[in-house]
Amino acid sequence: MGTSIDPAAVLHPGAVRAVFDHLIVALTADGRPGPPVFLFSHYRVRWADDGTAGELAFVELERDGRGVDRIVLTDEPALAASQAARLCPAAWAARDLEKPAIAARFESSRLVGPSVHETVTADGLVIGVEWTDLAPPRFATGPAPRVPGEDIASVLFEARAAGATVNGRAVAGAVFLNEGWLPWLGRPLRSGVVALAEVLVARP
Repeated sequence: MGTSIDPAAVLHPGAVRAVFDHLIVALTADGRPGPPVFLFSHYRVRWADDGTAGELAFVELERDGRGVDRIVLTDEPALAASQAARLCPAAWAARDLEKPAIAARFESSRLVGPSVHETVTADGLVIGVEWTDLAPPRFATGPAPRVPGEDIASVLFEARAAGATVNGRAVAGAVFLNEGWLPWLGRPLRSGVVALAEVLVARP
């Protein structure tokens, strides 16, 4: 039996750093770009080279009329300890991470149709998030925006609409065109995105 020296696949020479999903939604009161009234950024870390995996979410929401609160939710404290500073939203400051991460349970629907939803339950807090009217997936690969020297590949589902509830009460807000995607994709995406099977790879 001969040995092929012209493989059909291309083997990336860089080391795989992590494999994860990233589900994110930001809502503004009027559906135009601006400060969000609700933000949910959820990483499902399937595998990482540092040995930590699990669920990690960054949330901005209004609770009890006290203004916007920024909290970190996780089912694996070690993941929050090692990755919260790197994965938190760019607008967050170091003081937003000073409070301990809150233990939470994450439940997600299957992605088998035009929508997907999640429920996150913590002590005294139940968050429901739904991404709807999903566009067909697109595959993208390029430099990892927040990790110099590493590349990332992702399957992106853009949500044309999204919504959220906090302790059963609907958040009054809508997705908007997020131009933060312009430097990476050359076009904006709505502020609700389901990114599956993301692979972070070191650049050789």
